[in-house]
Amino acid sequence: MWALTLWYAVLGITVAGFAALFVARSVRGATLEHRLLSVAIVANVAACLHDFYVIRGAAEYLHITMLVYSSILFDLTLGAILILRFRAANAQVGELMRSLAGRVAQRERELGDSYRQLEQLARRQERTAERSSILRDMHDGVGAHLSMALRQIESSGIRLHWNVEPLTPVERLDAQAMRQLMFILFEAISNVLQHSGASELRVEAREDGGSVQVQVVDNGVGFDVVSSSESGLLNLKSRAERIGARLEIQSVPGCTLVELMIPRR
Repeated sequence: MWALTLWYAVLGITVAGFAALFVARSVRGATLEHRLLSVAIVANVAACLHDFYVIRGAAEYLHITMLVYSSILFDLTLGAILILRFRAANAQVGELMRSLAGRVAQRERELGDSYRQLEQLARRQERTAERSSILRDMHDGVGAHLSMALRQIESSGIRLHWNVEPLTPVERLDAQAMRQLMFILFEAISNVLQHSGASELRVEAREDGGSVQVQVVDNGVGFDVVSSSESGLLNLKSRAERIGARLEIQSVPGCTLVELMIPRR
């Protein structure tokens, strides 16, 4: 009996010291888990003291010990703490998943923006390639006819005034529109050579506000624009409409003006 009493004394003193230290710290910075554990520890210490006092004079101490029951309370407290921590961990995991989902969505948006930028860049490169192809066509095809027409102008005694300013590209003009513009100019110059009897021809191009202004002017005999139904004029107007440009033709004896206004937007 004395050995058991000594064991209870050592155990009680140790547990009481630990319990006092833990409870003191829990009071200063208490959380719900600390409070629950403090209550369980105090209950166990009280049970130990009770059992230590009782078993000194009782032979059947196993039937009157309180530590057995207080240990159940301690186990239940630990179980409650585990449940609370599991819920907290589960909430943290949920928050982490939401944060991860938000980051993934943000990255998807960034990738989508990058893809759209690449797609726009690819379209600009495609338009640039189309313009290059048009320039090659002009150089190899209609450009050769235009050069021939200019040589015919010089050989026919017509003075050519070429006043074309450096122009920035009109972004909305695609490959087909550039071809239409090319044929408009060629046809206007061809009409001067065939019908005007002019001694001077002036070709001009400049920026005019939000538009590009192109003019073909000659000092020929002129014609009646209102009553004229020549297919060449109708063809010029049709081509201008296709590219969204405004075509004006003015003609009096001594001056015929073909003006093309190409809006940038």
